[in-house]
Amino acid sequence: MTKLSPFLKGTGYNMKTDVTFIPVSGFTGANIKEPADRKLAPWVEGPPLLSFLDDLPITDRKNNAPLMIPISEKYADMGCVVVGKIESGKVRKGADLLLMPNKTPVQVQAIYNEMEEEVPLALSGDNIRLRLRGVEDTEINVGFVLSSPVTPVHTVTQFEAQLVILDTKNIITAGYGAVMHVHTASEEVTLAALLHYYDKKTGRKSRRPPQFAKKGEHALLVIAPPLSLPSPCPPLVRPSPLFARPVDTRRRAGGARSSSPLGLLPLVPSRAPPPRASRSALTPTSSSRTGMKIVALVEAANTVCIEPFSTQPSLGRFTLRDEGKTVAIGRVLRVITDAATELPDVAKLQLEAGSA
Repeated sequence: MTKLSPFLKGTGYNMKTDVTFIPVSGFTGANIKEPADRKLAPWVEGPPLLSFLDDLPITDRKNNAPLMIPISEKYADMGCVVVGKIESGKVRKGADLLLMPNKTPVQVQAIYNEMEEEVPLALSGDNIRLRLRGVEDTEINVGFVLSSPVTPVHTVTQFEAQLVILDTKNIITAGYGAVMHVHTASEEVTLAALLHYYDKKTGRKSRRPPQFAKKGEHALLVIAPPLSLPSPCPPLVRPSPLFARPVDTRRRAGGARSSSPLGLLPLVPSRAPPPRASRSALTPTSSSRTGMKIVALVEAANTVCIEPFSTQPSLGRFTLRDEGKTVAIGRVLRVITDAATELPDVAKLQLEAGSA
């Protein structure tokens, strides 16, 4: 409890209303079905595990919502067979569906449940196998989504997301790249722009875009899968003294300054001599948050099937991983279907915050 509580609290859980610790013994079965003997464990409080699960409120399974089935596996067996869990809606044998993001029309030939029995209908929450007509297994990738032709899943290359930074060695700036895991899909993404940060005391969003985010902070970001840009590529923003090449200001013998980069890479190439930046400039204080405008929007290499967390939580939450560890967790706030008109203008946010 002492180790898990700070982690759960830091990720946004309310320890009084959202989290319950239930001690159990898998060896003796204590406090699983029957309450634990208070003579042996007087410190145990609350109901046993199964009783607690029975008393949990039943949530809406969204059987009447649009159909969405993220594909976790596919293979060829007398046709094309896909495996997935129905996140919302229901599917019947013979139904006409749409395979996203390729928009391939398919038809359900057969439905198999977890017991490998053929069934005529499957509801939200069921893990099923579907035999499809109209597509080959080579045309399907893990992370594709089967959806209703009337209301298909959103396929986008950019979206706004709220992130909680869990573990990172360096600060995170615009241009940071990681691997996003959302439902069954894995995609390389780039944080194209930092829009706001959340004040820990008030919980309110900042008006001015932050320069960077670090461990333990909440940030509002625009995320985009990366695209290989042609070379040479002109810089998207003017190089900033803060991130061009941070150097140590300590003097060597003889008065020369040492130029030891503090583990940070340049955002854009610069031939100018590296300016001096003190270590205090790298500390995320209220003054350093508001000193620079960072915009590095990136076009998408591949489209991603996602939904806003408010409408479809299972397709709207994700994790970011880098170097074998989870860097951040997040949720989708808004999908951007038209980049020309819906992308937030970070420069405008900067001007509005400065005039406020």
